[in-house]
Amino acid sequence: MTDKKKVVVLGGGAAALSTVWAITNQPDWQQRFEITVYESSWRLGGKGASGRNEKYGYRIEEHGLHLWMGFYEDSFNVIRQVYNYCALHNLMPGSPLKTYQDAFTPLKHIAITEQVSGSYLPWILQLPLRDEYPGLPNPTPPTSRRQVIFMYIERMLDLCIHSIRDEERALAAAYAILPTVGVEDMDVRQAISYLKEAREVARNLVNGRADSSAADSIPPLLDKFIISFQRALFSPETLIKLGPGLRHLKLTLDIAIPVMRGLINDRVFTRGFEPLDNEEFASWLRRHGCSVPHNAVSTAFYDACFAYQNGETSDTSQNMAAGTMLNGLLRLGFTYHGSMMFKMNGGMGDVVFAPLYLALRNRGVAFKFFNRVTDIQPSSDLQSIDTVHIDVQAEPGLGEYDPLIVFKGMPCWPSKPKAGSLNQRARADRTTILHSGSDFDVLINGLPLGILPSVASKLIAVSPQWQDMISHVAVVRTQAFQLWLKNEIGTATGKAPKPEVNVGFVEPFDTWADMSHLIRFENVPDCLAIAYFCNAFPSTATPGNAAIAASAANFLDGPMLNLWPGAMDSATGRFRRDFLVPFGVDLGKELSLQYYRVNTDPQELYTQSVAKSTPFRIFPGQSGFTNMVIAGDWTKGDLNIGCLEAAVQSGLLAANSVCGAPAYLQGPFGLIMPITKGTLT
Repeated sequence: MTDKKKVVVLGGGAAALSTVWAITNQPDWQQRFEITVYESSWRLGGKGASGRNEKYGYRIEEHGLHLWMGFYEDSFNVIRQVYNYCALHNLMPGSPLKTYQDAFTPLKHIAITEQVSGSYLPWILQLPLRDEYPGLPNPTPPTSRRQVIFMYIERMLDLCIHSIRDEERALAAAYAILPTVGVEDMDVRQAISYLKEAREVARNLVNGRADSSAADSIPPLLDKFIISFQRALFSPETLIKLGPGLRHLKLTLDIAIPVMRGLINDRVFTRGFEPLDNEEFASWLRRHGCSVPHNAVSTAFYDACFAYQNGETSDTSQNMAAGTMLNGLLRLGFTYHGSMMFKMNGGMGDVVFAPLYLALRNRGVAFKFFNRVTDIQPSSDLQSIDTVHIDVQAEPGLGEYDPLIVFKGMPCWPSKPKAGSLNQRARADRTTILHSGSDFDVLINGLPLGILPSVASKLIAVSPQWQDMISHVAVVRTQAFQLWLKNEIGTATGKAPKPEVNVGFVEPFDTWADMSHLIRFENVPDCLAIAYFCNAFPSTATPGNAAIAASAANFLDGPMLNLWPGAMDSATGRFRRDFLVPFGVDLGKELSLQYYRVNTDPQELYTQSVAKSTPFRIFPGQSGFTNMVIAGDWTKGDLNIGCLEAAVQSGLLAANSVCGAPAYLQGPFGLIMPITKGTLT
């Protein structure tokens, strides 16, 4: 029997830990591997790490706003397995989160912010809930990516038809207006018949009753619909006189029709999404007939992906690869299970990384905290990794460092290291060197992209593939703040709508979420509501929490009062400071001890998906160095977006490269996406 392979894992984020989870899922893994995870800080999670601040009622302090999308099939599958394992081995006996369903709350509605006549209006979208939960295999998945594209087109045509029917009353009112703008009455039923005919073609394509050439009959039908319906009804003069329902219908059609036309004309059903990534999304939409490509819906997605060059939030700096954006939008809108979005019932560290740590530790994986990678050096023949240099920043006291605390029965990560568990006499900042052959046989590089130019500079210098990747795949700073309020959100919104998540709002914090469901998981006195805010952070802005706090104050005193009019001080016209939990400070200073965070350190930067970058991403199994696989949302995969699902899928691809499993990823509608040697085939 051969000796075990020593596997060293650099980084403790979602991608790295998903790799380890998939390897240790194999029944013989302990006979084949010995795994050690090196993490630079006192906690796991990477950009998903969170902490509990004991001083302020064990409040949750996050890296930013984290939501799980309902199409995160592989992520939900992993966390389902983790919770099942923890329950089987009684690893979280007092936790209120017994199953993975307990750990998440499905969203019922979100708001997209529109700017109309100088005002910001929330467009409330009801999210239809579905019985199924994400993370379970589809018993009847599609058989090809071709079929998936035609399923998208069929569902978009359904959406267009139902959206028109939902506005029948508004359309009837429009008939009275049309003659005043020089448009004759029209037959809406005839216009819809073109969409129905196109839908029948799409259904035949989905069911295999027609070959791909039949798709070419759909764009002309869409053009007939546009000519007979959209251009007449939605002239600028008409829109001024019509209400929000028809405005939203126009926006829906102005996106859906060009997307369907583009999917067919650009042969996405045979070529896939990646060839479109050489074009920016708004430009692609415009090329296929979208009249307003920088619209409320697309802006919401740009915001969600921090898709702004250098963090400068304006239409001109929006940059997202067209194929990647389309892939993500279509997955989000049409393939979700349960709900389109989920909130976690706790911090991300509590819900995801504490159970994952406990499960992996119980399986026999070793963890070394406070071990910061400083250098990765290739071998002299440039074919493999020779050494990894690590700065040991702290030493545990007796035994191993125990990183977790327990609060209300939940294993959690503290907001700072547990000093009592550290050896206060040990010399800090000593260096250790891991050598290929003696210390590791396989290196799993799960470090974030932003830190690689410094810690992997020697590797990058000798690899054109890595030079191209570093040059083209961009990263961006982000910022966030969290508020704890003594009043319910409904008091702040007044008569205005009360969405669970609001996207596409004004800068500098274009996204916010009502996180009041977390009150029962904290112990903050007098707290009746919690709100999280986030956005990209300009590369030219002054970093530091003080700057973010000042920016947040200006934001609350200004734009946010459009959405929270009930929080305005009638005397000053500013946001009422006494709406906030004071955390012990004097009256009027309540903002000072809310939580602020700006992510400017290299390891904290968000991975972007700018146009022309996708071809330069590297599959986890194709690092170019024989003993190293890579894992992170910056690697190449199915999504190529900076999100949890991309990170988890990257980890699964990396695991396949190491141990041959898993054999596939779950794609849209449950499509089986086979893996070979850490790449998608």
